[in-house]
Amino acid sequence: MKLFSGVARVMDEDEVHDRYLNLLQEMRLLKEDLLEDKCRLDKLVSTSNMLFKRIKTSSELKLDAKITALSTKLACTRMEKDINLEDITPGTLVELARKDLLHDFYRYAMDCSVGMRFPYCFSLGVHGEAPSRKRAQSQRSRQTLPETEVPTLITREKDSVEEPEILAQIKRLVAEKGRTEYFRFVIDPRSFSKTIENIFYLSLSLRSRVAFLEFDDDGILYVVSEGSEGASTGHLVVEMTYDEYLRIVERMGISKAMIGD
Repeated sequence: MKLFSGVARVMDEDEVHDRYLNLLQEMRLLKEDLLEDKCRLDKLVSTSNMLFKRIKTSSELKLDAKITALSTKLACTRMEKDINLEDITPGTLVELARKDLLHDFYRYAMDCSVGMRFPYCFSLGVHGEAPSRKRAQSQRSRQTLPETEVPTLITREKDSVEEPEILAQIKRLVAEKGRTEYFRFVIDPRSFSKTIENIFYLSLSLRSRVAFLEFDDDGILYVVSEGSEGASTGHLVVEMTYDEYLRIVERMGISKAMIGD
């Protein structure tokens, strides 16, 4: 750590943004190497965690979410290598539950991963029948990821001029509503892109402790105004596809956006 006049130098907003861009570029270019080098991936995740503490804008938060998504994908691929999935049968899980050992398995899974956490329960409240599918044969000798195009340059993203107004609206809504289902809070049934923006704005509000997250007994996620004993003080960015967005809108009967109206 460099010191100037006896005071630790604090990164300005531009430096935080640029370091996020450089980190994301490095992870994309070296993703195959990171699959084989856990320590190197650990170091990059630690760097992103350090930068996260200095986030002040939604554009920085979006970069952090991209890094988290990529590091999680890498960690999941590594986990497939470290845990023999064919040995984890429904009977095994039933036996673990009977012996009250699921928590031990959860901790074991965490030891095999990097920079990721799994919630014990998460639910939309409506569950459809899972489609049957054949498991593709995988080679465990060397883990690979689907090929993706690596951009030659990642450019800066300008912050929205509407951001302060939207964050102020979220603060007011949280105070007025007290407790609202997460997806009902962020989803705009008329716009998928606006929904994604709302997810990031809410995440920034969570990080600022303007709002909190809480699971109920059925695994439904809520946005709450005050942190109860079971509420989370962290932040959350949900990765959502367009098809998932449409299903949530239909199943929850969301007809009007809360944010922006």
